[in-house]
Amino acid sequence: MIVAEEPLKLPHLDYAALAPMLILFGVACLGVVVEAALPRGQRHRVQLPLALAGLAAALLIIVKLAGSSSLTAAGAIAMDSPALFLQGAIVVLGAVALLLIGERTLEPGGPFVAQAAVTANTDVDWAQASRSERATEVYPLALFGLSGMMLY
Repeated sequence: MIVAEEPLKLPHLDYAALAPMLILFGVACLGVVVEAALPRGQRHRVQLPLALAGLAAALLIIVKLAGSSSLTAAGAIAMDSPALFLQGAIVVLGAVALLLIGERTLEPGGPFVAQAAVTANTDVDWAQASRSERATEVYPLALFGLSGMMLY
């Protein structure tokens, strides 16, 4: 029988400092639920505003944290002015990227296709491009990626 000599000590987490990352991660998880719950035709109308609202909320928290400094997660995550500046830049550039991803005027279904293995400029490619209902899972994937970028 193995007995621990001292109780396990959990690291201190400053949830206020981690809030921008947690917001994006939570909104990305909500986007996955939207993908599973809504019909394909309604997803784009929900996913883009949801992702942009999550980015706006994260940016609001970043601005609110400006000037503060903390070390959290047992010293693994430092939240200081340069980190907050980089997180703000990631959020702003992420919003621009999501607006480009969500643009539907040049291509009715958007730039992402459901079948990536289709050869370009074939009949199958043109038929797939003419459909207005395309892949929307790129929104939660982008938010997961952005929250990971903010961590590192």
